[in-house]
Amino acid sequence: MSFYDDASLVFLPSGGAGKDGKAYSMKPTNGDGDFTFSRGSNLTATRVDSNGLIEKGRENLLTYSNDFSQWINSNATETSGQSGYDGSSDAWLITSTTNSTSVSYQNKVTSSVSTISLRVKSASTNWLAFRIKATNGSAWFNLSTGSFSTIQANVIHTNVVDLGNGWYKISLTSTSSEFIAVYPCNNDNTFNSTIGNSIYIQDAQLEQGLVATEYIESGATTGKAGILEDSPRFDYSGGASCPSLLLEPSRTNLSSSEYFEQFWSTSSGGTRVYNQITSPEGIQNGTKIYPTSTGSFKGLSKAFGSTLSNTPYALSIFAKAGEFEHLYFYNVGSPNGNNGVWFNLTTGSVGTNQNAWTSAKIEDFGNGWYRCSAVITTGGTSDNLYILLSDSNGSVTATTSGTDGLYIYGAQLEEGSYPTSYMPNHSGGSVTRNADSMQSDTSSFGITNEFTLFIDTNGALVDGTSLNQMDDLRWYTQSTNRYRFYKPSNVIFISNNIQVDDRTKIALKITATECKTFVDGVLDSTISLTTPFASFDSISRDMETKVKEELNQILLFPSALSNTDCEILTGTSYESFAAMATALNYTTYE
Repeated sequence: MSFYDDASLVFLPSGGAGKDGKAYSMKPTNGDGDFTFSRGSNLTATRVDSNGLIEKGRENLLTYSNDFSQWINSNATETSGQSGYDGSSDAWLITSTTNSTSVSYQNKVTSSVSTISLRVKSASTNWLAFRIKATNGSAWFNLSTGSFSTIQANVIHTNVVDLGNGWYKISLTSTSSEFIAVYPCNNDNTFNSTIGNSIYIQDAQLEQGLVATEYIESGATTGKAGILEDSPRFDYSGGASCPSLLLEPSRTNLSSSEYFEQFWSTSSGGTRVYNQITSPEGIQNGTKIYPTSTGSFKGLSKAFGSTLSNTPYALSIFAKAGEFEHLYFYNVGSPNGNNGVWFNLTTGSVGTNQNAWTSAKIEDFGNGWYRCSAVITTGGTSDNLYILLSDSNGSVTATTSGTDGLYIYGAQLEEGSYPTSYMPNHSGGSVTRNADSMQSDTSSFGITNEFTLFIDTNGALVDGTSLNQMDDLRWYTQSTNRYRFYKPSNVIFISNNIQVDDRTKIALKITATECKTFVDGVLDSTISLTTPFASFDSISRDMETKVKEELNQILLFPSALSNTDCEILTGTSYESFAAMATALNYTTYE
């Protein structure tokens, strides 16, 4: 038989991910089977894309990013239609009309680590002042040499890319922004200009984070790209050739994630240098940490006092071996005493794990990067957490040797019994990713009291109990990582407990008199129904605050399949369905 032909609904992540808050079904193709998707928060959700890189939501916080007539121009004129760095006529000429200060700017206040970038070229002056804060937030760029000169204290980082033909892409990073200002000036370390001083500029961008990313055009509203508010997250974690739909609960990242000055302190003579290496994001925003003196507890520390509740917290960070290969988490505080868990960044293994830390895990993210994670139940009184370098497994000592160290990126501290996907936090406070929710209207499918539902899912992780439903059919995902199907109108369970700790394929076969469940090719349970199901009109998955799950596929049949077909269906590999998608010429959206 052909499962595809017989199914009313075929949903596969490889069938296509919408950019408009929808996850498209492969069948039907008229939109009746599409899942609407909502999360309702921006820039805090990520996924692993088909290249194995972490993809964020990105936003150009500037409006009119390449229409400088809409900027505030003081003692300056702007002329459009100039030859640009990209062969277009989209560049602008900014010309001073005064012998004092001339400037083109936008007021743009942010409390997060922010990077401003701009394409620039000399016209009649070789000097440009680039400003993001009123005090100690400026840097001067020499357009004749292609280099920054004076750089003030609040500037974390500057960068120059030679675009050719006299054009440069320049960027400046600061702990926050108050405005974005560009001055054609006379020379280094002054804002003053001379009448007629002019420069070419194009494509301005202000964004959260330590480095400038690919340009996003903006107009009257900010420009956005990547994983946004309601984007389905089709995830390729672990090097998967076919994606799964990542569904997660609401979580809050309490830690600054990439700029470690805001949340973490250096511990006992550890230091850090930013933008030293390409991170798992695929851009150069990885940080090097190293000890400046030999001794114990070299790295990052955070004293919490009583700000944490007496509950489990998951600590995670991406790390890569440098001259050091051992990273460890350490805690000091009641009720656990002093305990650590060590990670070997060369072998990709967990080492010594003292009893306060649980669920220690190291995950390979490619190119030498690993995500290290573990869970600790805090005392809620005087907790201190550390992320530290170590000479060897189980040792708290790090021996200094100049700048020898290791690399880190993406720190995360979240309340819960397991870590969720990375949530960028550039603000120094906390950021929250809202829960994933998806729903499909099945009213046109003609489902009555006999049907078969197939679910292919990857290891659900659960903090509590979550309820999902198709009208009168519901299933609990429980804290022991198990499904249990439920019929609320008759208040009866219609399946055994089904463990979903790993890749699990489940077929739920309903007739007027009984319910059968098949798990990974085997009949799991048979339960009598006192009354038949009524028809149902929707399928929904709402992750609430408790469950993380990777959904590989959903199939819905308007009939009760034979036992043999259910065994075949749940014993069939996912890759065969991906091959089916390819044969039917379904596009994979990334």
